[in-house]
Amino acid sequence: MGNKQVAIGLVTAVVGFGGFFAVCSYLVPLLTHLMGLCDCSTMLVLALYGVGMTLGTLVAGPLRDRAPCARRCTRDSR
Repeated sequence: MGNKQVAIGLVTAVVGFGGFFAVCSYLVPLLTHLMGLCDCSTMLVLALYGVGMTLGTLVAGPLRDRAPCARRCTRDSR
């Protein structure tokens, strides 16, 4: 791993996917056992969770690009 940016990207992906797996692993038993939802409802909740994460990423990316610090930090790192 000679390139530091590639290593940071890989670590970010591993932590992100691990976090998503952990949320899904704990959310389904929480919904079924604690809240009493049926399995078909948990599928809907997980789908809504995924849609919310996708929309959050689509909204946060352009907002971050417009931030003054984003332009300054990107320009300084080159």
